[in-house]
Amino acid sequence: MIENHKQDFSDETIRSFLLGELTGGDQSRFEEQLFMDEELAARVRLAELELCDDYASTRVSNHEQQVFRERFLLTLDRKQALAVSTALGDRFRTKATEHSVMQRIRNLININQAVWKYAFAGLILIIVLATALLVTKDRSHIAFPFIPKRLAPKPTATTTPQFSNHSHSAAAPSHNEQSPELPLHDSLTPSVVLTSNTPIDSSPVITNANRDVVRFEIVLDQPAVEFYDVNVTTLSGESVFSANAIKRAEDKLVLDIPANAISPGDYQVSLTRNDEARQSAGTYYFRVR
Repeated sequence: MIENHKQDFSDETIRSFLLGELTGGDQSRFEEQLFMDEELAARVRLAELELCDDYASTRVSNHEQQVFRERFLLTLDRKQALAVSTALGDRFRTKATEHSVMQRIRNLININQAVWKYAFAGLILIIVLATALLVTKDRSHIAFPFIPKRLAPKPTATTTPQFSNHSHSAAAPSHNEQSPELPLHDSLTPSVVLTSNTPIDSSPVITNANRDVVRFEIVLDQPAVEFYDVNVTTLSGESVFSANAIKRAEDKLVLDIPANAISPGDYQVSLTRNDEARQSAGTYYFRVR
């Protein structure tokens, strides 16, 4: 009986379902069949990956970008899928650029092209003619070289030796200069990624040994304003670090915390929107060991 009532949903319908744009009746029928139809469930999983690829490659409209962040990007699995799509997209774009540049160079110096063939043949002909002309000219000017007679060296007067006083002090020691150590590059600072849906038991564990600064990348769930206030406290509420008006970079905040400010223990990061509303923007956790 289930197979007789099976409905074939289009790819556009699946995409609308993932973006939360189906109406009430269509939403209920889709969820009911999704619960019973394994093939439809597999198509939905593939559509999630394709939607992450489209978003990472900016192949979606501005409206779909906003809906994607607000309605689709809610679970940790989908956020991880988006991170993978973004990394793969950056990798393939770099390879494509390298391949395009190398192909242009190969096309430019392709010896099989007729123009290069004629130019190379003409160059060889010019070299042969120039060599023959030079050899002919040199033969007409051959002459025996003049060998001069050897002459005895003339005597020279020797000068009277002069005595002078020399200092007996030891020579000044050479100064060994050591080149200063180069400063560490910023890109060597490791980053810790924090997401708001991660509980304290599954939060990142870091160590601040041999570090001056610990860098955090805080992923924003729904970027709404440009600036945020950050407060880092222990689970008991003791504040260890705070910063105001941190500007977001796309959908994340980059925060550097001195390593000596966080001792081993469990911590939470509270975000507040830096605007008139002053609303909470999420809570994040991390542990130091």
